[in-house]
Amino acid sequence: MWAASQVVNATVGRVEVYGSEMRSAAALANTSFGTAVFRNSTLSGTRLFTQASLNASGGATATGCTLSNNLLTNSNTTGSAPTKSQRFALTGVNADATDNRVLSYWQTTVTDTTTRKRSTYAVKLQPKVANTAITYTFTLPAVSGVAQTIKGSLRFDATYGTATPPSIALSGQGVTASFTAPATADAWHDFTLTFTPTSTGDITATVTVQSTSTSGFAWLDGVYHYPMTQSVRHYGYQWLPKAAQDVDTRITLTEAAALALPIVVDHGAETITITGSATAREVFEHCIADLCQTANQGEAVHISSATGETFETTYTVVGDVVGVYTDTTGTSASLTLAGLQDASVLLVDGSGATVEFQAAQSGEFDYVYNFAPGATGTWRWVAKAPGREHATGTFTPGAGGAFSYAPVLTQKLTPSGDPMYTGTTSALVSVSIPGTTTAYIDIGDGTAPLQESFNETELALVTQAGLEWLAAGKDDVSVFDSGSGDYLFLTAGWRLRRASAGDANAAIEAYVTSADGVIVDDTNGPVLYLTSNTPAAIAAAVWAHIDRELTQAIPTAAQIADTMLGRNLAGGSDGGRTVRDALRASRNKSAISGSTLTIYQEDDATPAWTAAVSTAERDALQSIDPA
Repeated sequence: MWAASQVVNATVGRVEVYGSEMRSAAALANTSFGTAVFRNSTLSGTRLFTQASLNASGGATATGCTLSNNLLTNSNTTGSAPTKSQRFALTGVNADATDNRVLSYWQTTVTDTTTRKRSTYAVKLQPKVANTAITYTFTLPAVSGVAQTIKGSLRFDATYGTATPPSIALSGQGVTASFTAPATADAWHDFTLTFTPTSTGDITATVTVQSTSTSGFAWLDGVYHYPMTQSVRHYGYQWLPKAAQDVDTRITLTEAAALALPIVVDHGAETITITGSATAREVFEHCIADLCQTANQGEAVHISSATGETFETTYTVVGDVVGVYTDTTGTSASLTLAGLQDASVLLVDGSGATVEFQAAQSGEFDYVYNFAPGATGTWRWVAKAPGREHATGTFTPGAGGAFSYAPVLTQKLTPSGDPMYTGTTSALVSVSIPGTTTAYIDIGDGTAPLQESFNETELALVTQAGLEWLAAGKDDVSVFDSGSGDYLFLTAGWRLRRASAGDANAAIEAYVTSADGVIVDDTNGPVLYLTSNTPAAIAAAVWAHIDRELTQAIPTAAQIADTMLGRNLAGGSDGGRTVRDALRASRNKSAISGSTLTIYQEDDATPAWTAAVSTAERDALQSIDPA
């Protein structure tokens, strides 16, 4: 349609135009007291409005339309002044979903992707009449008795001036709340408005601007209202498509603290790099804070978490993370050996190679090791303290998740109930464990005391070489003293040996037996030891040794039960999908957040395992896929 003047003359009533081409040699529309609606049309003219009537109150909207440059740029501040409520609202200008405008005699208001803070685009307001209070309004839903928090920011430039800074006010449904920006140009001024409506309905949000110049600008950012602001991210709040902000209970750090962590997010490379050490929670909170930054408001949300303790990300994690997470390479794992006392720990990978040795720590501690995704095979841990039986176990970190054990290091006691280990040493005795085939008690030029000989073996077994010996399935030695004599029992692979060929007096004053029948390595010559005793004394000593070994080897009912809880459901190993985790789903707290089901440990706070949840139409639960 072509027209010499307005193509739409809605002086009263309502005119709707769909899928048309409307061209005018003058203004596009006269909407003095009526309404014009354009949808999916091509529009052109010298400008949008003709203001033919003083205090005209009509308006127009254009959705999904293609508009000529003159319509978008030529001033509408001509002719008679209409009411301040008259406006032409444009949505999706020229097929650009981010280009939305409100144009009138009084103002030019547009979406701004350049000057913004907590949204993908802010609302930019330009007063077109100087020294006049001009308003931009939108509505927010309210529910009686339900408290709401509205967060956002105001800004203005130096040309706008500091005489009358912009303000925002909320009214309706029993709400009265407002904020006026301080008189500082070219800075964001944040506001938080908290209120409780007394009735249900719409609240009117009114932004008021007034400038001595028609070239100055003011901005509103961070308040969701469609279509002008369609995406908002405030740190510490849920990112929902609504103006009212709900607290994100997963967040524990301040934004400044989260950003200060040794973590770097590269959105181009899609990596999360930990330059020091950080927990899974810290990684999650840093990434959330990073996505709230102005430059990253448009980046896709690449990370999720049900509780904040663990996380899933579509990026690749580089570096050490304490805790469990899932990235593009798979699910990480963690090993915890809880309640260790004065113990050393060895960790061996699926190929049998030592991954980590931790020397003895004094006092009680928890040993923790974190695995990046991709670990293969069955791994083994060994823990031992001097004078105590060692503990060992296997697990499969490639399955992902948290593996937790409480090793029992039983104290070695003599038949009389005294500690077998005393901690004393002797210069005549040293122990060497050069591999996993043979271990040597080396005796110098003299008679080595039995107690110190045993103590030296215990000290050697808590070294890396000693724990590797135990990890290979070998064992330790033990002693027994009685009125009939002292006894040294060597398990397979242990040997007595002269420290050097010149130590002709090398001896140990004890009766010695060996599980594999070989007592002395005579490379440097013989070592003397007692070889006979009364049959009754020998029998009593051997029986006491066997009885101690059997007693310490047979676990208690509680230990058996605890071990069963840690077994893999498929059998053959510990860890992974365990009996304990299966039972947790029936007794402990569980929660579904988005598409993630989280099953918690017995404290109902620490996540035990997660599963991906999918739903059918009408949110009917369709499947649960454990991680």
